[in-house]
Amino acid sequence: MSKIKIGPFVLVVLILATILIPSYRQIGRYIFNSNYQYKTMSKKYFHAQYINDKNDILNLKRYLSSLIHDNDQTIEKVINEYLQNKSLNLEVVKIISKYYERNMRFEKAFTVWSEILEMEPKEEEILKKIEHYLITNNKEKELVYFYEKKLQNDRGIKNYLDLIILYFKIKDKDKAKETVYKLREEYPESEKEIKPWLNYVNEIL
Repeated sequence: MSKIKIGPFVLVVLILATILIPSYRQIGRYIFNSNYQYKTMSKKYFHAQYINDKNDILNLKRYLSSLIHDNDQTIEKVINEYLQNKSLNLEVVKIISKYYERNMRFEKAFTVWSEILEMEPKEEEILKKIEHYLITNNKEKELVYFYEKKLQNDRGIKNYLDLIILYFKIKDKDKAKETVYKLREEYPESEKEIKPWLNYVNEIL
């Protein structure tokens, strides 16, 4: 069987075509960055690249960013597909959280914030959002878990006190007492700083 021969000229043409012809991802990026009025057009190319390679994280970030102001089913489908993955990208998940926040879908946003915390346990902005959501919606059980997890990652005095006060609020005095003793053991040199709080706790105990 004879082999197909490719001449030097054809080979050069193929190489140049590979270099010069942009991918869907590149076309979408150029259009998206060029002018606001062409941003709708860029979605077409981001979508084509997404269908071609759903693991292309750079394209996915651009695609979601181009859809974030839409309220149709396209972005919902892309988000739902992505969140099925076992391994999530932090920047992509943050874009998804912004979409839910923008549309005031805070229950969905809470789920995504939790994913962010798994990747970045000390992300201050997300910690505040979760805390505010749980307090505002009177989700005391979830708030206890949140404060306990927060204390595991940052054993600061304030995190101890937040948890102690919450234990009292839900009438779990045993847990409150146990946490007070842990606070004293961990910060014996800060007795003056925490004494007013400890006095308050001891009065109730």
